[in-house]
Amino acid sequence: MNNLIAPHQDTYYDHENNRYWKEMSPGRWVKLDQNSLWKHLMASMPPVQGIASIVNDMILEIQRDHHVDFAGNLAGSPAGLCIQGDTRILIRSGPKFIDPIPGAWSMLQGVLENMFGGEQLPYVYGWIKKSLEMFHSSKWMAGQVLVLCGEPGVSRSPEFGPRVKL
Repeated sequence: MNNLIAPHQDTYYDHENNRYWKEMSPGRWVKLDQNSLWKHLMASMPPVQGIASIVNDMILEIQRDHHVDFAGNLAGSPAGLCIQGDTRILIRSGPKFIDPIPGAWSMLQGVLENMFGGEQLPYVYGWIKKSLEMFHSSKWMAGQVLVLCGEPGVSRSPEFGPRVKL
């Protein structure tokens, strides 16, 4: 196709809802109808004779080659196109990480110490550390699954058994 057609590379077609998704700034996707998309495409193109035909071709190419099966948020995934098998997912916004700051964390520390004790706690901290590293980098790797279990009748809920005391 013509090299004038590059402005649509950040645009996807949601065929389920007959809407378009355009990245307006990094990680920020906006839903547009076809009329609005037309205006955005026309504004991004240099004035050329026959531009309406080029924009029509761009819209058809978006519908054909840039369609998505779902547009929304997916927990923990960065914004952008994600392909799972044959399913194309447009993730509209990624996770918002909270910057850690030094300080007391006695409540959470107490919960973890009471749940896991001194022998298991270093392994839990290691699991959390590796999980956060993968999450922040979006580079997934095989890892261990954290399974929480206990004796029958033991729970965090007062209806079913004792609670962790701080």
